[in-house]
Amino acid sequence: MQCRSHVAQLGRLYKDFQAAGAEVLVILGDTSERARQYAEILKTPFPVLSDPNHAVFL
Repeated sequence: MQCRSHVAQLGRLYKDFQAAGAEVLVILGDTSERARQYAEILKTPFPVLSDPNHAVFL
């Protein structure tokens, strides 16, 4: 899944983003439970948020 590879890459670069004063977060167009599971499976060091109504998720 392409999205997972992008999230993994963000995870590898997370400290670089923090050093530059930036914050990383991921928004899924799914339920909060699925977002929690996604973050748990991928062990993301940053928040994974849900947007089931696709207000910001495209």
